Amino acid sequence: MNINTLLALTISKGASDLHLLADRPPALRIHGEIEAIDIPAFSHDEITKLLYSIMTHLQIRKFEQEKELDFGLQYDLANRFRINLHQQKGFMEATLRLISTKIPSFKELNLPEVIKDLARLKDGLLLIVGPAGSGKTTTIAAMVELINQERKAVVITLERPIEYVHTGQKSIIKQREIGIDASSFSIALKSTFRQDSNVIVIGELDDIETVKNAIAAAEGGNLVVASFHSLNTLQGIDRLIGFFPPENRKQMLSQLANCTKGIVSQVLLPRKDKLGRVLACEVIIVTDAVKRIIRGDELVQLPTIIQTGSSYKMQSLFESINKCVEEGIVDAEIAKSYLEEFTKYGHK
Repeated sequence: MNINTLLALTISKGASDLHLLADRPPALRIHGEIEAIDIPAFSHDEITKLLYSIMTHLQIRKFEQEKELDFGLQYDLANRFRINLHQQKGFMEATLRLISTKIPSFKELNLPEVIKDLARLKDGLLLIVGPAGSGKTTTIAAMVELINQERKAVVITLERPIEYVHTGQKSIIKQREIGIDASSFSIALKSTFRQDSNVIVIGELDDIETVKNAIAAAEGGNLVVASFHSLNTLQGIDRLIGFFPPENRKQMLSQLANCTKGIVSQVLLPRKDKLGRVLACEVIIVTDAVKRIIRGDELVQLPTIIQTGSSYKMQSLFESINKCVEEGIVDAEIAKSYLEEFTKYGHK
C-alpha cells in the first residue's frame, strides 16, 4: 500500500487524522475516536519509505537533523494535509491531519455572531484558545476570510505549516510558513513591523519573545489574532503570563489587560448522530470589568463576569454546550463529561 492510497482512505472515511505507527497498523481518528485500519503493520523502514516519497530532499535532510518536522501537502484541489513527523523510541512516525481547502463559513462552524464583531476590530489582541484538535485554526481561517471579504487591509499570517490557503479579495494576504519562509514565529513576527501590516495572525504563541512581540504589535495598532493551546480561558491567560519571570507577572497582566479585546475558548464535541463533531465555545469580551480582573490577577472571577455579560454578547462554555444538548445535537452525558474536564481549572 502506498501513501496516496492511505491519504485517499483518510478522505473517504471522513477522518480528521491518519497515524502512521512503527510495527503497528495505521490508525484513523474518525469523529474523535481512534480506529485501526485493517491492514498489516508497517515496519520502520516501510514508514520511512512511504513518507520520504512525499518529501523534498531539503525536508528529508531537516528531519534527519532535527528528528521533528512539520509541513503541508496539497493532495488535490479539495484536500490538504498538515503533516507532523517525529521519532518515538528511535522510530519514525507521523500524524497527518486532513484539512479541506474550502474555508467553512461561520454558520457551518457554529460560531456565534460576536466573533464576526471581533474580526472586524481594527486593533488589539484576540486570543483563540483550546486543546489540540479543537478547531482553532479553522476558526481563525474563517475570521481571516471575513476580513478578506470586507476590508482593504494587509493581512500577514504566520503558520506552521500553512493549512488553509487564502486568495486575496479586498485584502492583500501574505501567508508565511515557519521553517520555510522564516525560522521562527518570533523572528517572523518582528519583521511584520516593517511590512505595513494591518492584521497579523500567529499560528502559535510558543515562547516569551513571540508573546512579547504579539502584545507590542497589538499595542502598535495591528489587529493580532493568535492561537494558544490551553484547556480554557483561565488556564490560557495563566500559561501566557507563565512565560515571564514571576517578578514581571504584574506588568505583563497589565499589558495583556490593556491590549486584549476578546478571548474565544473552544472545544469540539461528538455529535449525537455520529456524523462528525460540533463546535462549542466560550466568548469573553474584554470590558473595563474584565480588564480590572486581569490587571488585578483575580482570574477566578472571570466566570462570574461571563455569566453577567450577555449584554456584551459574552457566552460561557456551559451555555454553548447546553444549547447543543437542547437542540439535540449532543448527548447530555457526553456534554457533562466535557464540562467536567473544562471545570478542572478554575471554571465553575
